[in-house]
Amino acid sequence: MPEFLNYIKDFNAVSVILRICLAVFCGSLIGIERGKHGRAAGLRTHILVCLGATITSLTSIFVFKNLEITGDVFRIPAQVISGIGFLGAGTILVRNKSMITGLTTAAGVWATGSVGIAIGYGFYLCAIVCAFIIFFVTGFLGNFDRKIVRDSNEVTIYIEFINAKDLNETLNEIRKKGYDILSLGLTQAKTNNVNGIGANITLSSTLSKTINTEKVVNEIDNLENVNFAINII
Repeated sequence: MPEFLNYIKDFNAVSVILRICLAVFCGSLIGIERGKHGRAAGLRTHILVCLGATITSLTSIFVFKNLEITGDVFRIPAQVISGIGFLGAGTILVRNKSMITGLTTAAGVWATGSVGIAIGYGFYLCAIVCAFIIFFVTGFLGNFDRKIVRDSNEVTIYIEFINAKDLNETLNEIRKKGYDILSLGLTQAKTNNVNGIGANITLSSTLSKTINTEKVVNEIDNLENVNFAINII
């Protein structure tokens, strides 16, 4: 058994095929769960991401061992992780101006790429354990996560104000609706409104122990000086 483990850790035809098959398995495990929930990044996406990351790791090892080209063998996989970030960004959507969705899937895609890199370098234990952890987190912690959000008395939202000079007046209107402003960070407006201003605001309810995020967003979105408001998840 120890000889077999040492053999598959080495860089040979058997270990290369094993790592490729393992990448397909781990990508499938995570992708099936995401696909069952109707996510844009499902089975095929996760398989390809994990497999692609594995290929880059194997290529780095091949270049270092067989072509005797010296250099940083982690450079190519590092660039892959950066590239996966753009792929993950494509799964993040803003729906109905009130909720940002897809962050979990984007994080899962990025983590799946990291699993692929671990497989490519032969770090089997880490890859398999982490693949099952990702599967558990994305598949079974959703209800727990939503319960934490429901039981919270704070929410952070992005608000874009139509006219910056009326900012204080609008903030007073928000307070009158029963919300305390815990923090306020002003930023440039995301639209082309030259008179507008954006703000990341953390609110808490003065009327109840919990806060309904959708209700808060809708109330603020309907204020006269508010262009739009969205929940920041």
